[in-house]
Parts: sequence; structure tokens; C-alpha cells
Amino acid sequence: MHRDLKPANVLLAGDRTVKIIDFGIARPLTEAGMTATNMVVGTPEYMAPEQVRGGHVDARTDIYALGAMLYHALTGRPPFAAPSPIALGLAHCQDPVPAPRLLRPDIPVEWETLILRALEKDPSRRFQTAAELREVFRASEAPTWHGPAPTVRV
Repeated sequence: MHRDLKPANVLLAGDRTVKIIDFGIARPLTEAGMTATNMVVGTPEYMAPEQVRGGHVDARTDIYALGAMLYHALTGRPPFAAPSPIALGLAHCQDPVPAPRLLRPDIPVEWETLILRALEKDPSRRFQTAAELREVFRASEAPTWHGPAPTVRV
């Protein structure tokens, strides 16, 4: 698990290969616990509810972060905004995710559905693996983007 997936930690190479960097707080899936006693680590804009609560994290935690990054990439902003990291964490835990198409009606419905499933509050309702997410994406009709490319600021 990476535990801090965010746009600044994902690079797109010239050949369109995605590179993930900064594994400073990553840990093996088999290792239990947090980095330090009662310490939550990660970037609040992309943290899954279980990570905010300091609970059990697994691969689905990174899938939530991927969903938040996709949301940001397509709408131009993260799924939640708040005046403090604590308020932002509470939003991830309690508030419904605003539908991406409310911000960008030109986003294909298939992409919105994929993003909202990745951003489910309950990890059991998310994609269970990155391979499952990829399979669902590839099985979609490969929707065509009709709008201008969104601007993502990190």
C-alpha cells in the first residue's frame, strides 16, 4: 500500500507510462498498524475514511485515493474542500461525494460511475482490487471526452 496517493506522487512519462513516487509512508499489506501511535498519515484531500479514522487500511484505501485523484483530474478540484485538515477528514467520513457531473456535465456517465464506486465510504462497496477497477474500466464503452481538458492544480 502506498497510503499517500495524490497528484504530486503520480508522474506521467513521455511514453504515457504512469510512475508512482514517494513511498515514504508506504507499507506492505501484511504489516499491521499505523506509522506511529495514534498518528494518521497521508494527504487529507485524498484520504479514505478508514485512514482518516486511523482504522484498518488495505489496498482499497489506495483505491479510494485513486478515485479522489480521478475526481480531481476530471472536475478540476478534489471531491471535498474544507477550512482545516480535520474538517476535510470529517467530510471524507460523513459527507456524500458530490457527483462529478454536477461540476462537469460533459464527463461521461461511465467515468462518473467508476469514480463514485472508488469513493464509496465503505471499503466493501469499493473496487476490491486495482485489477477489478481496471477490468471495469476496460469493459466500459471507452467513452469519448467531448469537453475541454480540465486543469488540475496541485
